[in-house]
Amino acid sequence: MNDKVAVIGLGKVGIPIVAQCLSKGMNVTGIDINNQTIENLNKGIINVDEPEAENIIKKALERKFFVASTKFEDISECDIVIVIIPLVIDDDKNIKYGPIENLTVTISKFVKTNSLVIYETTLPIGDTRRFSEMLRKEKNIYVAYSPERVYAGRILKDLATYPKILGGVDEQSSRKAEEFYKKLLDVKVLVAKNSETAEASKLFDMIYRDTNIALANEYAKFCQDTNIDVDEVIELANTNPFVNIHLPGIGVGGHCTPVYPYFLINKSKVTIPSFARKINERMPEFGVNILQKELNKIGKSISESSVLVLGLSFRPGVKEPAFSPSIKVIEELKNHNACVYLHDPMFSEKEIRNFCEYGNLNANYDAVILCTAHPEYLKIDFSDMKNKGLKIIIDGRNVLKKEKIKSLGLIYRGIGK
Repeated sequence: MNDKVAVIGLGKVGIPIVAQCLSKGMNVTGIDINNQTIENLNKGIINVDEPEAENIIKKALERKFFVASTKFEDISECDIVIVIIPLVIDDDKNIKYGPIENLTVTISKFVKTNSLVIYETTLPIGDTRRFSEMLRKEKNIYVAYSPERVYAGRILKDLATYPKILGGVDEQSSRKAEEFYKKLLDVKVLVAKNSETAEASKLFDMIYRDTNIALANEYAKFCQDTNIDVDEVIELANTNPFVNIHLPGIGVGGHCTPVYPYFLINKSKVTIPSFARKINERMPEFGVNILQKELNKIGKSISESSVLVLGLSFRPGVKEPAFSPSIKVIEELKNHNACVYLHDPMFSEKEIRNFCEYGNLNANYDAVILCTAHPEYLKIDFSDMKNKGLKIIIDGRNVLKKEKIKSLGLIYRGIGK
């Protein structure tokens, strides 16, 4: 008999998880509060950029193996419930628990006895156990945590590549979750001692990356006004097999890295993760300061300059502005009264205007700040912009051809170079 699985949260991660379950012959009920998402899914239309997922879902609809719904009572027929809704922070970096706590209460009302509830949402350490107490007040429910370890746009590929980590709130829950994931995935399943250990593995992973990037950014600041190219230094240092310095840049974005460190920072006495977050959060300001200095050198004020920001997405090839450094760069430029324009090939002109004026690549600008290394930007011939008055390029990702830009008579500055 096939497992009946409910996936709650049909976003960038939830939909590929649905597709993965369907690819293994499971019956899936997708739950979300967004009516448009549900309507689209039941027509075989997905709202995420994930190769293969749409075809898998369309075939499952034809075979009646999949249905999307806004009704939480539909989980009552399911053996496994996967929770993958976002847990976010507010402007003061406090965790907004309301949605996931309310959802947990709702699940407890409708989930059937002896079913397995798995939280794939990234959680602070100890929250799976706390939620299990809410779920188990009146029924025997198995509860486990298994962090998603995937990247938008390639989730099905990642699910087939990375080992799957899980940890239950007790031995039986771990065993149930292990049995499920061994059926779902063709990768190694790693069973942690408990749910807290599994939760910590995800947070330590994210904080390692954030801290490493912060260290690279500190190196870049040191190199900025010297005759040292930070990228060259890092490349040389990384020839040591025990060294893996990440690359510096104008900021860190996305739903994960700017958020999850606070899940540990807010609940412990750790210090380095907090310092790292502050360093990375200030990089957009650092990038704008570089521009301001270069403008001053040529006798211009930033307040009388037009600046084109290249890229809104937090990383190349993905239409996602969450916590994008570009947003902070735009804010900093506006604070200096610059005339700010924004361009991103992933977004429409209407979408761009939610942030600032739309920037046409053929228009006149005093300066350009590259924030996202979209492939399209690596091919730009800046000679046309130079002829129209462009003077300075700030390469916030250190990916443009420095010597070619300088040969045009333009000022080039990268992050740490």
